[in-house]
Amino acid sequence: VRVEMAYDRATSRFNQALPEVSSSSGGKRGGYQFVGIVNSPRDVKARKQEKVTWYARPKPADSKWSLRLVHADRDAILRDMFVNNKVDVYAEYVNTGKAVVEALPDGTQKATRQPIIEGRYTVKKRSWK
Repeated sequence: VRVEMAYDRATSRFNQALPEVSSSSGGKRGGYQFVGIVNSPRDVKARKQEKVTWYARPKPADSKWSLRLVHADRDAILRDMFVNNKVDVYAEYVNTGKAVVEALPDGTQKATRQPIIEGRYTVKKRSWK
């Protein structure tokens, strides 16, 4: 609903400047609304998903649009699911076995004894069992 309202606000000034053009469906208010969710390039490269995932629903009578393309903020979606107790976030910290390299003022480099630690995070659906 928020996406629809934001889109309508953003395009309202352009719609006022353009003359009314009849649609190819002859003004029919039925049909479907199509929403395309743009998938992350990482998933597309791994061939897990297509570039865009399409969803359709029956078009409401008071709707002004038929097609939307949405870039989902996946970080915000995961945070919202975590806050609403839908998922759990698990962290694993791994010592890479490498040391931090420090640059000295004379241009040389010195390895410190401080290890490089990487964080690996996974998200799992919350289980109440």
